[in-house]
Amino acid sequence: MGSGLWRPVLAAVLLSIGGGNVTGDVGAAFDHLDYRDGLVNSSISAIVQDTDGFFWFGSQAGLHRYDGYSMEVISSLPFDPDSLSHHLVQSLYYADDALWVGTYNGLNRLDLSDYRLQLFPSREDDPYSLSNEIVTAVQRDAHGRYWVGTLDGLNRLDDPESGRFTRIFADPDDAQSLPHSTIRGILLDSRDRLWVGSYGGLSLLVSAPGSIPRFRSFDAADGFSASYVMGIEEDDDGILWIGTWDKGVVRFDPEQEVFSYPDMPTYPVYSLHAAGEMLYAGTWGNGMLEYHIPTGQYRQYLHDPLVRRSIGHNVIYSLFLDDSGILWIGTNGNGISRLNTHQSEFTLAHSQGDPDTALTPSGVRALVQLPEGDLLVGFQNHGIDRFREGEGVIRRYRSGTDNAQELPDGTVNDFLLRPDGTVLTATNGGLLRYYPDQDRFEPVGYNPDPSGDVNENIIYSLAEDRQGSLWIGTYTRGIVRRHPDGRLQRYETIPGQPDSLSNNLVYQIFVDSRGTVWAGTNGGLNRYLPSSDSWQRYQHDPLDEGSISNDSVSSFLEDSAGQLWVGTRAGGINRYDPLSDSFVHWSTADGLNSNAVMAIAESLRGELLIGTSNGMSVFDPNEQEFFALAEADGMHAREFSGAVLSRDDGSVVFGAFGQLVVVQDTVTPASPNPPGTLITDVQVQNRSIIEGNPNRLEMLEVSYRQNWLAFWFSSTDYTQPQNNRFRYRMQGWDEDWIEIEHRRSVEYTNLPPGRYQFQVQAGNSYGAWDTAVRRVDVVITPPFWQTTLFRAVLVLLILGLSLAINRYNTARLRALNQRLDEQVKERTRELSRINEELLEANAVKDRFFSVVAHDLRGPIFGIASYTAGLLDSDATLDFDEAIGSLATVRDTAVGLQQVLEHLLEWGDLQRSSEPVELQTVRVTDMLGTAVDSFRGLIETKQLSVDIESSDDLYASAAPHLLSGIVQNLLHNAIKFTPVRGRIIMGAVRERVPGMVSIDIIDNGIGMTARQVEAIHQHKAGSTVGTEGEKGSGLGLLLCMEQVKLLGGGLHIHSRVDQGTRVTITVPLDTHVP
Repeated sequence: MGSGLWRPVLAAVLLSIGGGNVTGDVGAAFDHLDYRDGLVNSSISAIVQDTDGFFWFGSQAGLHRYDGYSMEVISSLPFDPDSLSHHLVQSLYYADDALWVGTYNGLNRLDLSDYRLQLFPSREDDPYSLSNEIVTAVQRDAHGRYWVGTLDGLNRLDDPESGRFTRIFADPDDAQSLPHSTIRGILLDSRDRLWVGSYGGLSLLVSAPGSIPRFRSFDAADGFSASYVMGIEEDDDGILWIGTWDKGVVRFDPEQEVFSYPDMPTYPVYSLHAAGEMLYAGTWGNGMLEYHIPTGQYRQYLHDPLVRRSIGHNVIYSLFLDDSGILWIGTNGNGISRLNTHQSEFTLAHSQGDPDTALTPSGVRALVQLPEGDLLVGFQNHGIDRFREGEGVIRRYRSGTDNAQELPDGTVNDFLLRPDGTVLTATNGGLLRYYPDQDRFEPVGYNPDPSGDVNENIIYSLAEDRQGSLWIGTYTRGIVRRHPDGRLQRYETIPGQPDSLSNNLVYQIFVDSRGTVWAGTNGGLNRYLPSSDSWQRYQHDPLDEGSISNDSVSSFLEDSAGQLWVGTRAGGINRYDPLSDSFVHWSTADGLNSNAVMAIAESLRGELLIGTSNGMSVFDPNEQEFFALAEADGMHAREFSGAVLSRDDGSVVFGAFGQLVVVQDTVTPASPNPPGTLITDVQVQNRSIIEGNPNRLEMLEVSYRQNWLAFWFSSTDYTQPQNNRFRYRMQGWDEDWIEIEHRRSVEYTNLPPGRYQFQVQAGNSYGAWDTAVRRVDVVITPPFWQTTLFRAVLVLLILGLSLAINRYNTARLRALNQRLDEQVKERTRELSRINEELLEANAVKDRFFSVVAHDLRGPIFGIASYTAGLLDSDATLDFDEAIGSLATVRDTAVGLQQVLEHLLEWGDLQRSSEPVELQTVRVTDMLGTAVDSFRGLIETKQLSVDIESSDDLYASAAPHLLSGIVQNLLHNAIKFTPVRGRIIMGAVRERVPGMVSIDIIDNGIGMTARQVEAIHQHKAGSTVGTEGEKGSGLGLLLCMEQVKLLGGGLHIHSRVDQGTRVTITVPLDTHVP
């Protein structure tokens, strides 16, 4: 039988036994979901599951969607009318592929196909809106109408599209109205009857559809003495269970109209859930009650802050049982607790229980059952507990005490029950005999050397053979054999004698059904040979696959088929084959929890139960398959010791740290429900493309440029989400299914264009796979050159080309001259093209020298003409007139000098092949320096110059080049800005990514578009400023060349009479701290 069947079977029969009481039971282990799992609020008021398999949790911070691994939160957002109407969620109801969310500000309908919200608010001025904004319950009736309970009135919604409600209130003068307007529970039972629970009791809707709602209410005269109904549930037999605030849980038979009160505490009940034979009641302050309907027995689960896996809180807001048997429990302040109801009953017996009856919190090393049924439990360093089922520990035996229960040492390693009912006890302080009827221990002598030189008090193991010999395994001195006549004999390791014991540290001695004595030591396995009174050794040989897997032997088992199994401390388990005198072994590579095997037992069904240092494994020898028993299966022990006890009833008791685990293999195996598969996200180019429900995606179409795809998925089996498994394939790309164990996502990079289908299946921890395959069609559209149309055109072109080639070959002789002529023409055109490129290459220089010629000719001609006029004049000039004339000549010469300087600078730029040296330039300082350079001109023209730049803005540039560029542009701006005009010098970072943008803006005379174009094409000549200032025409050309050297650019934006903006960009310096 495969492990997929056996796993839930054994999980259903695992018990931990020990002391404890009913109140505050911690026998069941709860899992927890909290902020670490994505909850943004720990008060969970409502829980539902949709048909896709997602869970929805209502909290005080909105709505959570959970897929077993992560949370998605939907909440109220400011100024977003499409978000949840309020963050406080009071109730949830699922119907018609929609989630109805009751909040503190009305009712919301979440369409689960696209996750769009529709709000049904409460408005004072609208009598057809909700009667109150706080929604406590929602229920759909058999006629498709929705009944909505609020803190002030019941509401009927006949058509969700219209949003029109009929309000129903309590009327003390009308016996057929509701007894109270505060509604807390609504139920549609299996007979389509609508029941309403309010602060006035229980009511039944008795009016026909379409008529005025009328109710039959039940009170004390009917046997119903409760006043505050908080919830209503129906069991499989049609019985109603009513959770009340003042009377606890009430049972009601609606056919007989008989109320009864179960024998359980009458705590205030806040939530209720009926499922099968079980009823779960969440109380306000007293945890959860679990009530078994057929027997009337109940258990109470209370939160214990010292017990990690107790229920999360004593105030239970909400309850929900899913199809896999997981009970989800929403608490008030500690998130969600989860209980696997398929686990069997168990009670932990360790330090978390009653200290008077709980097991000692220490590693259990030895176990034995006394004839009267009690267990003796031997511990490491903590003596012995005498344990009685149903009562717990009834007696403790410790070392260092002054009474009859004193032990010579606190570490107890083994027990051996004798035929007379006494128990031999192996300790680190010698051998003892326990008399159960007298409740006392006495030492037992076994030293074969009267001198005491070879005495060994640390005893690890005990065994008795068929002849009555007692075999005693010691820590350092091998084995002592006490014959029936009292004679003592020692077996030790003797160097050079391979038939002696292989090692003196003896962990375990075992006598099989054939009477063979086996000794497991720290140096190999040994079999006793009576004929020669010697030992045969079995030791690990790395070169021999048939040798034992490890020399440190910890445990033995002879199964019902007579096969010997040997557990090792570092090599897993071994099966001895007597025919070949060799071993077959299994380890973690085969699925074993750990290679440190501490104890082995056999179940009634023939499986091996293997306690390891890392939990328990179950091995099916027929299928040769392992599976691990986890906490979700009911196995809460982790580190097992060497103590194991097979009892007469077929159960097996294992010792672990501070507890005893009992496996009772007495139930019929059952196959687990197969899980469903969820698509939780789809990403294209590393970005999610899902805005609504990801599990509703059926078709994905992307272009060939977006062929990086990722799919995320989950399973609807929430029993052990961490152990769920997955397999997938992209049909049309993957040849077969790819199993990825517990990973929940897959990526496809660079898928070629085409049609595919992504398929995924989920499997649960029990080995069951989804019976269906979740599919998403994927289309990757090709580039145009891979389309059918393009290929058809290409075929036609090829055919046409073939025809042309054929015609060409036919006429080639006739066209030879024409071809030669065409070649000549082609060569001529090529020469023309090269000539045009040479002309264009010289064009810039031609345009530059045209500007230079223009700007040089003017000043030189002016000087010559002016001086000639002075020389030719007959008039006599006075001193002032002479000075003025010389000033004019000087100014013209200065302008000429500027032209020559610009010419030299341009020449230097053209000749220079060395890269400019870049430095860090603080932009604000550079702008200020430029303004200071022209302070006189600025004040003369009464200009306003503003600098707009942050102090932490730095450029990477050659300081002299960048300063010269800015000063040149500022000078231009001053020239072309009228008196009392304004100039703005600004700098910003990363208007262009990675660059500093520097603007020089004036409100001067501006330029036409043609002038701007001429500047960009280096065709502009000199111009005159607003006050007659002369320009060379070379400044902007030099600026453009210099900015280009700095790795930037220069752009001009101007309008006539509106001013000019000149923007230069240079690299941003990002290394300044």
